[in-house]
Amino acid sequence: MFNVLVHRKIQIGYDENSNQWGFEQSGREYTAESLAKARELLDKLIDKQEKKNFQRIAAWRRKEWNRPEFQMVEVTSIGPHQFRPPSEAWITVADRREKVRMDSLYQYTPEFAELIKQSEELKRQTEQLAAQIR
Repeated sequence: MFNVLVHRKIQIGYDENSNQWGFEQSGREYTAESLAKARELLDKLIDKQEKKNFQRIAAWRRKEWNRPEFQMVEVTSIGPHQFRPPSEAWITVADRREKVRMDSLYQYTPEFAELIKQSEELKRQTEQLAAQIR
């Protein structure tokens, strides 16, 4: 191969004898009839590999917008929304998968867990006071 260039840290070379562009990815050799097609194929392969390497994330999900109730979930993948800007995520809740908007998820931290406990305690106290008033 001659005329070697680098795309996404992978060398793509041009072979004048076969009039093909080629590269090696994950132990396999790939060829394409143009540099643009070789780059496109390489992008697809790398994106697919990166998607497989997604690390699951523990998060808090707000159950409803009008109430401060949260549940622990596991984020299994993230992707763009079809029609509007907020991304969507696939989550696992009680052995079932759901697709939710990213703006309903919050990072799992001990500080946030403490805030949720405090919120639940305040809610319980509010309910007790309301019961006393009735």
